[in-house]
Amino acid sequence: GNLWYAVIKKSLASSTPLMQQQLGFTASDIGDFSASFSLCYGLFKLFGGLLSDIYPVNTLYSGCLMLGGVMNISIPLLYMCYSTFNKNAAGSMISIMTMLKVCWSVNGVVQGAGGPALSKITIEYFSAEQRSRVWSALLTVSKISLNMYQRVVCCRRFNLVYIIF
Repeated sequence: GNLWYAVIKKSLASSTPLMQQQLGFTASDIGDFSASFSLCYGLFKLFGGLLSDIYPVNTLYSGCLMLGGVMNISIPLLYMCYSTFNKNAAGSMISIMTMLKVCWSVNGVVQGAGGPALSKITIEYFSAEQRSRVWSALLTVSKISLNMYQRVVCCRRFNLVYIIF
């Protein structure tokens, strides 16, 4: 789960040139996506700690991962709809842009709430001596996945931005 959280956090920044070139997004559009994600992520980092005290952490973390997966399937589909309807109907373009912002916001919510749940899972299931190794492994996996992701996204000719988003 931590691997995908790390990839998704960086996917917008690394795919920005492709979205501007292929889909015609403006810098303002991408700024809206980024701001909505960051705001929701930051707020739910705080509220995620509260939620992890109220709800079972395994359920919270699993639910966040599943909802994040649904959003990450929805986002590329909406991008494809945006590129299809971009020139055809202004009304549908506005609604698709709104849906994209909502998807990115929900993505920020589930990632923000999932982080504290993962911290609590680590504290509950691992002894104090093991925790540093577990966190090192989690961080290493996320850094390796980011490195690999950026290399894959650079392969523009395959249009992998749609697959990996």
